[in-house]
Amino acid sequence: MSNEFIYVVADDHTQAVRVVETLRGVGLGDEAIHAVASDRQQLADLPEADLTAKSDVVPAMERGLAAGGVAGLLAGLAAVTFPPAGLALGGGAVLITGLAGAGVGAFFASLIGVSVTNTELQAYQEALDAGKILILAELDADRAGAVEAEVRSEVPGVEVTRRTSGSHLTP
Repeated sequence: MSNEFIYVVADDHTQAVRVVETLRGVGLGDEAIHAVASDRQQLADLPEADLTAKSDVVPAMERGLAAGGVAGLLAGLAAVTFPPAGLALGGGAVLITGLAGAGVGAFFASLIGVSVTNTELQAYQEALDAGKILILAELDADRAGAVEAEVRSEVPGVEVTRRTSGSHLTP
């Protein structure tokens, strides 16, 4: 089952609370609801987005894992093909350098990713800078249309969009 994300831009805290209450009313738990605001005080009583939702740490880690793994495998193959003098290396060297490279790549890429704003949120940066609150909800794709309609019905005037990307938001 694929997931979809509903992004709701609320004008103020009161409207954001109504959106969250509506989402809870249709059966979503706080682990599937993420609130983002430029001012942390606006997030009182709202399920605040965690680091994985606000940054690109997970996609960066995935990219670092792949790149580091490939680099490590290539280094291992080079070491086996052209071994240092007097050292006999087997296939285990390729595996070990591949795993080591993947680990190092994931670690350093996640350090970079944690400082980069989630690319899914960049489209809403102007609204956040204007003091609005962004509510993200992750749910099954087959329920997304009904939940979107419920939010529009219960909280008129909010901006609601749906996306199928951003699967790293919920751990």
